[in-house]
Amino acid sequence: MDKLKIIRPNGEEEIAELTTDKSLVGSNYLKLDIGGVPHYAKVGDVVDTHMYTFSGVDGKKYYVQKKIAAEALTGSIEVKGNSEFIVPERVTVIEITAGSEMKPEVKYVKVTPGSTLSIEFSHIHPWDYGWFIESESDRVYGTQLLMTDSITIRWSSEINEHETEADLTT
Repeated sequence: MDKLKIIRPNGEEEIAELTTDKSLVGSNYLKLDIGGVPHYAKVGDVVDTHMYTFSGVDGKKYYVQKKIAAEALTGSIEVKGNSEFIVPERVTVIEITAGSEMKPEVKYVKVTPGSTLSIEFSHIHPWDYGWFIESESDRVYGTQLLMTDSITIRWSSEINEHETEADLTT
């Protein structure tokens, strides 16, 4: 990981981490082009490096942070009934696994961070259910499930890079 050296007026030096992975720094960041390659420093409202960068729209002063310490971009939930799911920040693709371990159905779906998705199950035959997941703009249907099966939604940095077969972006 690259570093940004910050020199205080009194000559004291501090080091802040830089990354080329924008997803690690969140929505507040300082962008630097180094040799034509964008690098990012994490920015927050805590005085960590004494390098003041800007005033936000909320009126707060923001400072470059020493450590990027990216929050893990991994998670999953298991869904067994009608519910809603709020897409976590920085998540642009979700993996949906439905059905049993013996015959799972896996879909990769493009999503909008922060959006709300509805998951619904519908009765087809005794013991059989269909399912779909929808956003404000579209709907993705799944195949039949047994009443005892569930849907698992997973997300990670790696899943964000996966090719998608459906688009629920709003």
